[in-house]
Amino acid sequence: SLPAFARELHIQRFDADVVVNPDASIDVTETIQVHFIGEWHGIYRIIPVEYNTPQGFNYSLYLDHISATADGVNLKVEIQEQGHDKRLKIYVPDAVNTTKVVTVHYRALDALKFFPDHDELYWNVTGDEWDVPLNSATAKIELPSAVTNVRTAVFTGSYGARSEDASITAEGNIVHVETTRNLEFHEGLTVVIGWDKGVVHEPTRFDSIILFLRSNWIIIVPFLVLGLMFWLWWTRGRDPRGQPITVQYDRSEERRVGKECRSR
Repeated sequence: SLPAFARELHIQRFDADVVVNPDASIDVTETIQVHFIGEWHGIYRIIPVEYNTPQGFNYSLYLDHISATADGVNLKVEIQEQGHDKRLKIYVPDAVNTTKVVTVHYRALDALKFFPDHDELYWNVTGDEWDVPLNSATAKIELPSAVTNVRTAVFTGSYGARSEDASITAEGNIVHVETTRNLEFHEGLTVVIGWDKGVVHEPTRFDSIILFLRSNWIIIVPFLVLGLMFWLWWTRGRDPRGQPITVQYDRSEERRVGKECRSR
């Protein structure tokens, strides 16, 4: 028998529903079946949101509308930034020697990638920061109804792994993914789905620049400093503009000197 203070946590199922919207955002609903042994106060859901591009720049996922429920009750969620991840601390009441189904929902504003010949969703379904195994992981991805020429790929394992221990099928605009083995400590499930252009509204060049600057704000700092220093020089640092200098004579002094000369 387990000692009274023993605590364990098991992720029995992780099911994700992802909806790709025509405005290029995605809505994500995660249904996580958790078995608690001992007394717990909740779970952590860690979502990777910071990536590096091949060009050496940052690429960030921006999440909003974050919420969680269990047994039809809204749960308290604390959102923390932790390195390259967004850490959701989800409080689950009565998590003592029981099984709970926790539903997490959020929206990602810039999860799609746009290429000259196709658009693409490259999505880390489960994340790869779980400290416990995931017995089963599935994903259902719903694309806009008018998509054509859907291409898929799936990867499992730790960060950077290329294993394909999952099945993936595409039926019209719906893609189903399911792991064929447990995901161990710090392993995850990633799907890649591509389709022909023209269905999802690609961000304008201006929107793309704004997103790039939000992810790489540090490169703006030198320009801000340059602008500030120029303003200080322009308003306070310039020498006053010089006026023409005109030679002037005091006529009264000239008359006085003339009188002295005549008196001599």
